Amino acid sequence: LTTGPARPGTSDTPALEWVGPLRLLWSKPPTIVDSLPQAGKLFDTRASPGYTVHRINGKSAEKMTRRQVLDGLKSGRVELGDAGVRGQFRASAALLLADAGF
Repeated sequence: LTTGPARPGTSDTPALEWVGPLRLLWSKPPTIVDSLPQAGKLFDTRASPGYTVHRINGKSAEKMTRRQVLDGLKSGRVELGDAGVRGQFRASAALLLADAGF
């Protein structure tokens, strides 16, 4: 899973960062601010700006550290949330990230 470049934040937690095909704002929970077309192959629903990383492996992403979120995106089942709309990574999402060079 590749990341970068980041926008100003702190040296440990950048405010904005490309994580694979998603550009995340490291808020609590992380929020999608942009996505590449490849993101459409990973989710059952479109990963639209404004969606948040709602849950990873059934646990709230709101309480996770940046590292826990990144690890979960590589190997976990992820739910996106936005005003009651939720989608999940397909089961093969982690493999697709690796195969796509992310």
